[in-house]
Amino acid sequence: MEWPELTDFLATFDGKWDLGILANLEAGPMRPAELCRVINDEVRGTGHVLDPGVLASTLKRLIDDGLVEHRDVASFPRTALYSLTPDAYDLVAVLNGVDAWYAARRRYWQQRTDAIMHRRVPMLRRFARRQGA
Repeated sequence: MEWPELTDFLATFDGKWDLGILANLEAGPMRPAELCRVINDEVRGTGHVLDPGVLASTLKRLIDDGLVEHRDVASFPRTALYSLTPDAYDLVAVLNGVDAWYAARRRYWQQRTDAIMHRRVPMLRRFARRQGA
């Protein structure tokens, strides 16, 4: 069974920050600096940092994809607000459902991954001994 539409859709999320941006904009419109700060606070300690230039290019792509809207705010200094489109709110509702599904099964997936790694680690150690490492 193939899901060509789903495969095409998932290919649109080729950046590592896409889902984090959508998730944070679900709370409401944000200025770019605020969005960057919020995301960087979330990933602090992971070794990842969202650069403002990367944020700008990602937001532009999400605008082109019809998921994010840009609005200039009449203020000094000039600034912009970014928000989700109605289609993006529909998408975020689906993604929240997928997240809840995974959260309910996370323990199973983690145990499964641990079991696989438990079997692989001794095998890798034996292989390393044979190779003289």
